[in-house]
Amino acid sequence: FRNAQAGIVADHLSLPIDDVKSMIDTIIYGKVEASFRRVKPYPDLIPCLQALRSAGFTLGILSDLPPGKKLALLGLEEFFACSICSEDSGALKPDRRPFLALASALNRPPSSILYVGNKEAYDIRGARSVGMKTALIGNVRDSKADFSFRRWKDFSAWLLRGEGRSL
Repeated sequence: FRNAQAGIVADHLSLPIDDVKSMIDTIIYGKVEASFRRVKPYPDLIPCLQALRSAGFTLGILSDLPPGKKLALLGLEEFFACSICSEDSGALKPDRRPFLALASALNRPPSSILYVGNKEAYDIRGARSVGMKTALIGNVRDSKADFSFRRWKDFSAWLLRGEGRSL
């Protein structure tokens, strides 16, 4: 994906592809990493992840940008059985391929996965397109998600009460 991305930009700007790859790494991916050094996890996220893991849930992450560094910078890598970058599937969300790659990495059928995202257009639409159940954190008005919430403690309470298992 990154090669295709660099190729398109190189053609458009009439620049050598290796120069464009370097620019993309510096301008896009370097800035993302720098910004995540300042980000703190949402309140109640770590207790939520601890509770879900203790309850036996297998957790995975799917991100359009490489998630490994983000998880490490946030101190969250220990909670996830897998971390998938959409780019590795050859497409970005909401394309079906990243979501199917996540299901494969989790060794679960998509219909058995509850996908949690913060963007209706990318996360919820993409996950639903492969048959995953969905939960949306954030602006919940008019959401197509199966469950919407604003605070992680509300999500974990809902899921641990067993309500999410009936989806």
